[in-house]
Amino acid sequence: MKTLFNILYAIFILFILSVGVHLFEYLSVIARSAHDLVFVDQLKIDSNLDITIAFLNSVLAIYILIHFLKFIKVLKRISEKVLFSKENGKAFFKIGRALVYYSLLKFVVGFINFISTSVLHEDLHPYKIGVALGEQIRFRIPLLGIAMFLLIIAKLMKDGYELKNENDLTI
Repeated sequence: MKTLFNILYAIFILFILSVGVHLFEYLSVIARSAHDLVFVDQLKIDSNLDITIAFLNSVLAIYILIHFLKFIKVLKRISEKVLFSKENGKAFFKIGRALVYYSLLKFVVGFINFISTSVLHEDLHPYKIGVALGEQIRFRIPLLGIAMFLLIIAKLMKDGYELKNENDLTI
């Protein structure tokens, strides 16, 4: 069981690194646009859109990064102590819910980015909207699957905790 939690721990470390790289990318877009504003004295509409989308993506990256770091602490606690506890169930539920929110908000931000960029360049066709919609959904399905898995585990931990308490009372 400990090796499974170590594998889950490693997966979430990789998630944290991935989110950190994306956060760096979003912040570099904001910094580049701020540089253009200060030294070029004008921003194009594209730049305003880039800043807005990069800012929204940065906020989402920070949000999920905070939840991942909290979850890493929970995984360490689980590998050292008991699995079925109220705190562990709540932690799994919180990270599952955070992944659902993150996935849905990333979908909305990505789709808004596509629509606004297409409208700006007068290149909005129903086919391209469908492709963009499919692309946004394709990138969110794995995270939603992991979120559902974590929510199921949270429910199992809650039920296991209640069964453990009932068992402790009967002895």
